Amino acid sequence: MAIRRVQVDTIPYTLPPGLYNPMQRWDTRLRMPVVLVHDDAGRAGVSQCMGPAGAVKSLAEEFLGSLLIGQDPLRGPALWEAMYRASLAHGGRGLTVKVMGAIDVALWDLRGQILGLPVHRLLGGSGSCVFAYGSGGLYGTHKSLDDLAAEMRGYVDMGFRAVKMKVGGVPLAEDVERVRAVRQAIGPKVQLMVDAAYALTAPRAIALAAAIERFDITFFETPVALESPEEMARVRQATRIRVAGSELLSTRFAFRDLIERGCVDFVQPNLTTAGGITETSRIIAMAGAHGFPCSMQCSGELELLGSVHVAAAHAGVISVEYHMVHRYLPAAAREATLILDSGHLRVPETPGLGIDPATRAAIAERLGHDPS
Repeated sequence: MAIRRVQVDTIPYTLPPGLYNPMQRWDTRLRMPVVLVHDDAGRAGVSQCMGPAGAVKSLAEEFLGSLLIGQDPLRGPALWEAMYRASLAHGGRGLTVKVMGAIDVALWDLRGQILGLPVHRLLGGSGSCVFAYGSGGLYGTHKSLDDLAAEMRGYVDMGFRAVKMKVGGVPLAEDVERVRAVRQAIGPKVQLMVDAAYALTAPRAIALAAAIERFDITFFETPVALESPEEMARVRQATRIRVAGSELLSTRFAFRDLIERGCVDFVQPNLTTAGGITETSRIIAMAGAHGFPCSMQCSGELELLGSVHVAAAHAGVISVEYHMVHRYLPAAAREATLILDSGHLRVPETPGLGIDPATRAAIAERLGHDPS
């Protein structure tokens, strides 16, 4: 039993036109890099990796993947350490660790298939469901307050009991009205989170937090620049809204600094960016040792699926993000794999990440195809 090949291909998907967050605008047509780890028995573990497809492909196939060829896929932490040691030549963070994290997730999916067990049981978990929140509320070129309110209310109608929206991309008074409209639309019993995507200065973040705290905000995600932990700690100390972050950090070492500097109330790793299931499990354990709960940030369905397994295996994870914009799987595959029930996602019990054969076939069919 050995790893035969690490492969990267892409799944095309289309975004509604005119959407943007406080930091960036997207083209409507995108390609999601998908990482596959093949073994010599014809099985393949799968994961995603948001980033430039060419760079992801080069790092996965030519650099990190080359270290794994011929290795036993069940070796687990040893494979992670081999990749991480190699990543140190590139600083041990950023896109290199994100690609390493995607390979790690695909390896866990492959191990589950080999052993006939879902990933959460390989991790020692036994949970049947995890709390999820519907994530959207982006800005739009022609998006009115009524449009925003209807969108967020739609997530509640789907079954979510918590939702998240973007802030920080317009003047403060406009953002306050946006938050007011969403709170009114979803009612008082649904949790509401806001995400500034690192866009604000500390004074602006503090002013915004003071203006919206009356709308019962569960957490304020990444209010200031990633490079300014002192400013993030300042925001946390100045507001009664709890602060969450940071999905762009890689490895437990960066999260250790975030915790020790008093930057957050909720530790918020992204599964691939943090370094994969192996490293994210360490981050959750470290956060728990310091008394901090975790909320998983996700940017796509395969990442969400891996996060559901991690959350089911770790009591310290209180929620996972279900991103309603970056969705690239066929609708039937998504609905069959990610089942929402009373605000919770069911944890798959099929081997690996829980991707059923039909969904794996749908993914394979879409890889590399042009949407036109």
